[in-house]
Amino acid sequence: MKKQMTIIFIILTIIFLTSCGSNEVNRITGDVANINQGNNSTDTGAEEQDIPAGIESLSQPDYKGYTFTHSGTIIAIDSDFAPILKALGEPRAYFEAESCAFEGLDKIYTYFGFEIDTYPQGDRDFVSAIVLKDDTVATNEGLRIGSSRAEMEAAYGTPRINDNGQLIYDKDGMRLCFIIDGETVISIEYQTTVLDL
Repeated sequence: MKKQMTIIFIILTIIFLTSCGSNEVNRITGDVANINQGNNSTDTGAEEQDIPAGIESLSQPDYKGYTFTHSGTIIAIDSDFAPILKALGEPRAYFEAESCAFEGLDKIYTYFGFEIDTYPQGDRDFVSAIVLKDDTVATNEGLRIGSSRAEMEAAYGTPRINDNGQLIYDKDGMRLCFIIDGETVISIEYQTTVLDL
């Protein structure tokens, strides 16, 4: 009984610690001083400015498309990244570069097992991609790196295939992309269509 209580306490502590994020990420790989420029405000009831068409509703808990969940945080493509960053806390690594498509910086936040890419709009950042990196994480439908093609099709149906050989599932203005080697899933990525020409 004592051992079970200790295990429950450890699990609850981990859940508590992973659900508590900070508004600022000041210590990140590469000695980036402050990556939250313009992202410190999480006031979702305030003004909506410079937001791409169709994204307003995704800033609220009305998720569209396929979503990814980590530690109780739902992450949707084209959603405002500030509250997600606050919930997930400090990433393991961070990278930024001048955006080729928008004014501002494209950013990559790396967590254990997955990565989140963002694009800028005004003074806010929005999720452009979620990349699953290993088999420690899975889609909300249970697919992970190492799953079979049969499991993928059982969960999502028959995909379309793009010119790069990716197996694609389109939903509500976003896409979920798989790469298969033989009959095994080796890549899973959620992508925005905002950048499509």
